[in-house]
Amino acid sequence: MAIYDKNGNALASIYDVDGISLTTAYDVNGDICYSDSMGYYERKFSTYVDSYIHDNGLYIDGVPSTKEEITEWLLNRNNCIYRGKLSKSGKYLVDKNGNNIDLQGIGTHHLTQYSNLHTLNSLRILKYCGINCVRMSAYLLNHNFTYSDGQSSPGYIPSPDSIKAEMDRIIGYCVQLGLYVIVDWHVWSGGGEHLSTSDAVEFFTYFANKYYNVDNVLYELANEPFSDTLADIVSHCSTLRTLIKSYVTNPVLITGVRSFTDGATEMYEALQAENIDDIFISQHRYSGGASLSKFQTWWNDGIPLFITEWSNTSASTGTQSDMNITDGNNFLNFFHQNHIPNCIWKFTDQTMAYSAITNRGTINNSYYVNGAILEGDFSEYGKFFFDRYGAYAFTS
Repeated sequence: MAIYDKNGNALASIYDVDGISLTTAYDVNGDICYSDSMGYYERKFSTYVDSYIHDNGLYIDGVPSTKEEITEWLLNRNNCIYRGKLSKSGKYLVDKNGNNIDLQGIGTHHLTQYSNLHTLNSLRILKYCGINCVRMSAYLLNHNFTYSDGQSSPGYIPSPDSIKAEMDRIIGYCVQLGLYVIVDWHVWSGGGEHLSTSDAVEFFTYFANKYYNVDNVLYELANEPFSDTLADIVSHCSTLRTLIKSYVTNPVLITGVRSFTDGATEMYEALQAENIDDIFISQHRYSGGASLSKFQTWWNDGIPLFITEWSNTSASTGTQSDMNITDGNNFLNFFHQNHIPNCIWKFTDQTMAYSAITNRGTINNSYYVNGAILEGDFSEYGKFFFDRYGAYAFTS
């Protein structure tokens, strides 16, 4: 094993008297302070715990606490375990006590095609990255997002049972872990998809009825309905809003807009005209999309933003060199300072600019199921966001 300084930098290797490399180190209290079985962000999280104790002592809000209690509290203080059911208050997302919450999430890709990534272990690791929300994207039609094995997978309309089963599995894991989870009707115009409201009614009936008393679950009524009319989107949202609220008390509802660059005002005003004021607006954003000043204007105009998909790369597949570091930092600061919930795109290991995990040439990587996710398993894109999400979650 290696010895690490407070910044997580390896200083040396250590061996026992027989020359065997040690796998675990203990502090003076007998607690494990390093283990080879710890993943990269698990180890990084332990430095946040040490920093907290250094600055605050063994106390939580002035109450004497053990290191184990502080570790559990710091890891979970911004998720459902401590914050409970979320709701909309004006343009803000608030917790069970009416306090602003910083929701930091990541989206899945085509659910059944990448089901190997959706394990209890991989979602647990996301907590150590500062993530407290997972957005589950239910594509509607068949798609083949080419991978090394050329695998393709059906969407919800041709195969509803398989999509429901995968979503149920992810929700179960998120409930265990205290993560919030967004049930996303993922209309993708690039795949020829439309709102398909009648199918959406069946979809949301299933989830609202099944999870009506589960505080973790949020509902995205329409992702990027670029190929549908404004009137049809408003009608779609109104129908699903009434449906979900017949099961769920005060649900968190979200809808996408008709444009990558300038759809938030149009959607907000159209919903307001129908006296619908309990739906968040999700204006997605990639490089070349709406400027930060545009988002600031929307926010200052009172539009309740909930950014369920964004990146500091282009919307094309691209490569990791496509990242705009300054752009990403500016948007992250804006979202964090204003408590605007946001989910990056996406939790895959594809060779794409916006894949948070590195490509291994196969989709059957055992580290998602067993053992830790190590530093080299995260892409530069993933590390960019997770480093910052972790700092927001565990220091502020």
